[in-house]
Amino acid sequence: METVLVIDDDRKLATLLDEVLSMNNYTVILSHSGTDGVHLAQTKCPDVILCDMNIPGLNGYQVLDAVRAHPAIAATRFYFLSGQNDIKVRAADGVIPKPFHVENLLRIISTVPA
Repeated sequence: METVLVIDDDRKLATLLDEVLSMNNYTVILSHSGTDGVHLAQTKCPDVILCDMNIPGLNGYQVLDAVRAHPAIAATRFYFLSGQNDIKVRAADGVIPKPFHVENLLRIISTVPA
C-alpha cells in the first residue's frame, strides 16, 4: 500500500482527498502547512506528495526544493495541486490542476514515472 502526503491548507479538499485516496487503498498523511509538510515528508517518507502551491509557511516551490534536497526523499514522486495556469513544473513530476476529476488524480498518482 502506497503512502500519499497531502499538503493543502484547504481542509475540505484535504479531507476529500483523504477519503478518496483511502477508499482506493492508499495510506494518507495530511498537512495544512508547507513547514509541517516538509517535516512529515522527512519523517514519514511517503511514496507520493501532493502539494498545493499557496500554503502557509513554505510555498509549494519551497516544499519541493526541501524535498529534493533531502537524500532520503529526493526521488519521491511530487505533484503540485493548483488552480493557477502558470505553474512551472521545475523538478516536480507534474501539476494536477484544480478542480480535478478523481479518476484523473488516481491515474496520475498510480503511474510511476519513467
